[in-house]
Amino acid sequence: MEQEVQERLRNEMSEVEVIEGLCSGHEGSIMACKDLLKYTERTDPDNARFRVEILYYLDELGIWDERIYKLWKDVCHKKTSRMFFILWAYQLEELDREKIGHAIDNKGKGIDIILAIAQVKDRMPDLNYSADL
Repeated sequence: MEQEVQERLRNEMSEVEVIEGLCSGHEGSIMACKDLLKYTERTDPDNARFRVEILYYLDELGIWDERIYKLWKDVCHKKTSRMFFILWAYQLEELDREKIGHAIDNKGKGIDIILAIAQVKDRMPDLNYSADL
């Protein structure tokens, strides 16, 4: 059974406030979030809201502070595009909170990143995916 997560973010926060709320000053997590925003902007430059929305998925999952960095470093092997696909796979209900949390705690074990990428691309074919896989 999934536990309820007390989210940190509120609607209408600026990008800076969102990143501060998620990262609490953790430099690696701040860098990962900024890179994720850049990748997201390249992927769908016509949708400004989409750019910040992906950070709210981290909040929904209860992934904050150093766990953001661990997701990027240990699960995604420092590939920002992989973080994008994991978060969108969650949003599209292809991955759940438990699997992602387990992967963060176990250096990526339990997530088939190639499958997650394929599932997202299949359901969102019109986006401009970059080669940072």
